[in-house]
Amino acid sequence: MKLKIRKLLFALSENARRKTKELAKFTKSSQQSCSYLVNQYRKKNYIQDFVVVVDPIKLGFINILVGYDFLSMEYSKKREIIKELSSSANVVSIEENQLGVDILAEYSVLNLSAFNKLHSGFIKKFQGEIIAKFIFPIIVKHRFHKNYLVRKGNFADLILCGDREPIDLKENEKGIISGLVERPDINISRLALEKGMSAKTAIKLKQGLEKKGVIRGYSCILNNTKFDINRYHVLLRFSNEGVGFIESFVQYSRLNKNIVSLTKLLGHFQVMITVEEFKNSDIIKQIRSEFPTDDYLVLKSDKIIKEKTLPLEDWLKN
Repeated sequence: MKLKIRKLLFALSENARRKTKELAKFTKSSQQSCSYLVNQYRKKNYIQDFVVVVDPIKLGFINILVGYDFLSMEYSKKREIIKELSSSANVVSIEENQLGVDILAEYSVLNLSAFNKLHSGFIKKFQGEIIAKFIFPIIVKHRFHKNYLVRKGNFADLILCGDREPIDLKENEKGIISGLVERPDINISRLALEKGMSAKTAIKLKQGLEKKGVIRGYSCILNNTKFDINRYHVLLRFSNEGVGFIESFVQYSRLNKNIVSLTKLLGHFQVMITVEEFKNSDIIKQIRSEFPTDDYLVLKSDKIIKEKTLPLEDWLKN
């Protein structure tokens, strides 16, 4: 992949709402070229979608990671199950895998009781056709930059969930969030018009939500297969469960250009990292040589089916 393309993808993954002028400056190419590439990649599904990164804990939600295996290998039945998962507003992320578990899903719910009701109903509906292999509540998520795309990366991280207090929002703030989540690339002036407010007010509200830590960023979902990007998840259980040991692994992950996220879990596995790379870097071997590991599980990604950061319908009801 050409460096210009890598830079473009990196810039969009950092901030998908960047103006064409900024993209051109970052990639050292023309605005026309950047605009054409972005439009073509979206049209041909190289870029599957844009996404607004919202911190769910700020809006009163907790997230839970679930690994599912199909018991029925009939294609039509698998599509029906995935369609059912996709239709649930509380299932904010769905990834189909080639290895490890068939489906990796992330729920965002108000409480564990709400999750149990949703999950139990789903399993009952498809009894004998799908099984949950693991269920792990999420403690905190670290989103890292896709530094493998560029020579000089950004090694800061974005922290979601964690120990934060929910905040109350006004109706006009909710209008801005809901509009951006539904259409992450919408022009702010158009969104303001739809919500019955001035563009100046909409911009001020958006900036306020960013300062409050509700909106944490704007990114994009890449079609990894089309870009020949290998993507996989590794769930790890370390021998030493000390907080300092885990934090040293977070730092290791932050500085590893191929690790794009780290999620701390409650359960048998303590963390899950997500790796993206063009060539096999044998990260698992590296990790096990530096961090004593009791157990690990590799999930080889096939395709991302859904990725949201807020169960919008559920949130708007409350």
